[in-house]
Amino acid sequence: MFSFFNSTSKIENHSHLPQEIITLTLGAEEIKGITERFPFSPKAIFGFLSPDLDFATTASKLHQAIGLETPLILSSTAGELCTLDGEKSLSSLYSRDDSKKIVLLLFSESILSDIFVASIPLFSEDIDQKGFPVAQKIQRITQEIQKIKVPFKIHHEDTLGYTLIDGLSRSESFFMEAIYQSGSFPCLLVGGSAGGKLDFQNTYIYDG
Repeated sequence: MFSFFNSTSKIENHSHLPQEIITLTLGAEEIKGITERFPFSPKAIFGFLSPDLDFATTASKLHQAIGLETPLILSSTAGELCTLDGEKSLSSLYSRDDSKKIVLLLFSESILSDIFVASIPLFSEDIDQKGFPVAQKIQRITQEIQKIKVPFKIHHEDTLGYTLIDGLSRSESFFMEAIYQSGSFPCLLVGGSAGGKLDFQNTYIYDG
């Protein structure tokens, strides 16, 4: 969940918008010293990791390199789509197989005024059982959502909810229905599901 600056005066002080949001593409061997490539001090970083990388190890190295004070949200992918590395254009939208690439999206402090990160259980452990209690599952997720206390005012004009779902939980529709039932987040929601290899064994999310 993050809130954007909506003051015209604040926006006018930052005329170089391309330098307020930047995308970096790198390999795992380039993590050390990655902050030297940052054109600004990021308020938050979102990252997408190749399924061919060791997710836990890579996430730990990234957070150590970036600094523990910067919110870092990471997701495993089924393949990365990116055409930029800083101000340089890449030759292809699609990363090649087993590329072991990392894509980072940096937001500056002049774009985001506040950010809040929360995680909730999705209760998907018994989703394959016959007679799976859908209504009960949605109710339990709704209750978890209602426990979240965002420390800033949510407004539909300047607040955005970024959601990441365990790609193997098959709970995207349950989560969205619970969001609407809770009435807790009157703002736009964007995001998706964590991906992985096509063996459908693991997907990963990291919230720092």
